[in-house]
Amino acid sequence: VFARLPNDRSQPVPLLRCRPEWQATNGKGIAIGLLDGWIDRETPDLAGAAIIARRFLDTDRRVPSVHSLQLATLLVGQGELLVRGVAPAAHLFVADVLGCNGSAIPGSVCQALAWMIAEGVSIIAIPLGSPRAAPLIASMIDEAVGRDIIVIAAGGNDYPEPLAFPARHPQAIAVGAADRRGSMLPDCSRLPLPDLLAPGEGI
Repeated sequence: VFARLPNDRSQPVPLLRCRPEWQATNGKGIAIGLLDGWIDRETPDLAGAAIIARRFLDTDRRVPSVHSLQLATLLVGQGELLVRGVAPAAHLFVADVLGCNGSAIPGSVCQALAWMIAEGVSIIAIPLGSPRAAPLIASMIDEAVGRDIIVIAAGGNDYPEPLAFPARHPQAIAVGAADRRGSMLPDCSRLPLPDLLAPGEGI
């Protein structure tokens, strides 16, 4: 699904493509975890998708996150209106870990990771990041990888600042953003280079 980033950061890489064998299964039998905000499951492209959403915050306030909705649709969108996701038949576990200020709360992230590990997900996507490392989150990522769970994290858009955490965690796969030609976006963090690039322009 993603393009591996060459050592020459100026060299374009292919845009996202789905192999025929992936399209044949559509992600059936795969469980994916997404750590972000609350999603509006009334969105037409999510109708019929296998989604379990859970909140890991002290407040009952549920404010749908556009960012989380976009990512959930890119993953399991059913294509009823606009977007068919890369794995529409997959089960998606969505964890709301964003506080009222839009920032992730470390304790909530740890609880969400523990939940996803217990649910037996195969992949955990963390499209969140911070300049500072969090040891407890790092330990949870180590546990997840130790159980053969793939952990993917957003590298961030703060170049020339380093990759965000947890993308710079040694066990995580850091993903950067590419334009329509496959070249890294100018504000994409690249110190160190992300492991993969995926389309990130006009999503």
